[in-house]
Amino acid sequence: MAGIQDLDYYDDDELLELLRQVDLEEMLKASFGGDRSAAGRYAAEQRWKGHVKREDKGGEGKTLRDATAEVSALLRQINGMLEYPISDKGSAGNPMTPEEYEASSSKSFRFVYVKTGRSGKVMLVPSKKSMEAERRVNELGRQAFKEVGARLVADGTITQKELDDAIAFQRAPEDEDDSPDADLYRRAMAGDESLGKEVADKGRRVAEAKEAASKAKGALMKATREYNKHLETEGGRSYDATARQLWEARKQARAANIDARLELANADEALMEAIRDIRPVDYKAQGEAREAGKANSLRVQGLIGAEVKRLLAGDNAMSDSHPANKVDVPQMTTEFRPSDGGKATVKSGDQVVAEIMGEVSRRFPKRLLDLVAEVRHKFTSRGGGHYNDGMNLIQSDMDDADTLTHETVHAISYRDNATRVLEQAALSRRVFGKPDQPDDSFAKKLEKVGATKAVGWRMGGKYIEDKFVAGYQGRMYGLERSSSGSKPTEILTIATENLFGGGHWFRNSGRLDQDLMMTALGWLLVGGSNRD
Repeated sequence: MAGIQDLDYYDDDELLELLRQVDLEEMLKASFGGDRSAAGRYAAEQRWKGHVKREDKGGEGKTLRDATAEVSALLRQINGMLEYPISDKGSAGNPMTPEEYEASSSKSFRFVYVKTGRSGKVMLVPSKKSMEAERRVNELGRQAFKEVGARLVADGTITQKELDDAIAFQRAPEDEDDSPDADLYRRAMAGDESLGKEVADKGRRVAEAKEAASKAKGALMKATREYNKHLETEGGRSYDATARQLWEARKQARAANIDARLELANADEALMEAIRDIRPVDYKAQGEAREAGKANSLRVQGLIGAEVKRLLAGDNAMSDSHPANKVDVPQMTTEFRPSDGGKATVKSGDQVVAEIMGEVSRRFPKRLLDLVAEVRHKFTSRGGGHYNDGMNLIQSDMDDADTLTHETVHAISYRDNATRVLEQAALSRRVFGKPDQPDDSFAKKLEKVGATKAVGWRMGGKYIEDKFVAGYQGRMYGLERSSSGSKPTEILTIATENLFGGGHWFRNSGRLDQDLMMTALGWLLVGGSNRD
């Protein structure tokens, strides 16, 4: 089919079909066209390149309101694409052909079939269009955060240094490996003799052990593939001589892999002991500085959260009160004792819940919060909470508004397609690769580690192996295709808590993941508008 810029006239049916398939970038390029001559097309291309260059710098020259409107339009497009049924092909027993796979690429999610041994899993992978949407939402959040911070500095609420220090404390996880120990570790691995012969030798031992462990893992994976391939050719079960030989080879490879991992662990422990003897760091002072940074970060983020609520109230219709009409409150009284030792206050369960729900209603635009109006809300005096979609139930503790905020995001993600797209795209960006190559890197990652080993089991849940500030934030519930097609994560839940100065108990350091907070802030600014 011709590109949109090649249409000499617009036939309604042809245009509709074209818009379902056309890439967003092509649509935007077309808006810079008009002149059909070669010179006109060249001029349009140059204007397009200038537009892209400005966009890469964060939408230069655009007001926050204009930028929000543009991103909202993009989310509406994604939400519209999700209205079309996803192909029912791509199951483990009926994998998609390359042609079917490519034809599905215009969908907001597409299937990737990954075969591991005799079994496979069908994965829901965010498309490039979804990745672009998350990038734009994150960019919008950064623009809003910058304006909010400047406002707080301008009115004297905080100093520029306090803001800068708070942002530095919320740096990306990949930037955290800069401790003195980490530097000594890297130098030892490189065989730096200035650290002493003993440390350098132990560093070289670790480097050699890592290489050996990598080779052992590769040998085990190869032996496993060969064994499973033989079983497939024999109909899934075989006890012939070849099968026994391959099984024995796999058994030996597994034992060698275990030995290599043990050797690496021992070498690493020995190196760290040697490093601890030579490190020139006052860890008491370092710890005090870290605690001061944590306190400043959380204080500043709390002030920013309050300003964000005012920003949301100005740009979006906010709920005067929480819209939930089914609320279970325990009949109890709670004593609140101020940290400064002042007089304790006794409140009833109804009072505590009213305050919590009132605070949550100020954290979300009304159009998002209305999505959970019919969800039953149950409060308990015990810590923690959960969301159960089958029971249509949010359960939350009465400690503060953070738990209810967390579970509310979960409930919204089940009811709003764009929300689910954004959290999946953010997770994919952080774990699997670049925004312009999300699908390829996702598939390659899974093929390398195996569909059933792409996550590790911790605390009864599945976690993507990545350096999130909070490991819990990499949690994904169900990698394979589910009947609803939804894959909730903890990306936006924790990020939204962090945005308002909460949720810091998830990590020992008290750091907040600013990158994902920016996606959460952008999501709140445009969230739900795709349903308008």
